[in-house]
Amino acid sequence: MKLNRDLTKFVNWTLDNLLPPLLRDCRGFMYLIFYPLFGKKTRFFMDFKEKGWAFTNEEFRNYYILLSDKHIKPETDLNKKSVDLIIENHSWIKSS
Repeated sequence: MKLNRDLTKFVNWTLDNLLPPLLRDCRGFMYLIFYPLFGKKTRFFMDFKEKGWAFTNEEFRNYYILLSDKHIKPETDLNKKSVDLIIENHSWIKSS
């Protein structure tokens, strides 16, 4: 799943800074947010932090294989503003 980095940054910031911990830590509430993104695999994403610390290497591998079609894969960790600033300030990029 490809999402714009600006969008994912905004969503993460919103969840971390505007959502009270009471809601952020409420499994039922977060399920409503996760389900549209992850569908029937939502519970695997929601269980990961709770169970992942005890996974063997094989269990990690299997989890990532199972969820590979649902991972959010940004083209870059940079947002558009950052990319534009880099290009604007580095003439060697413009000439290629």
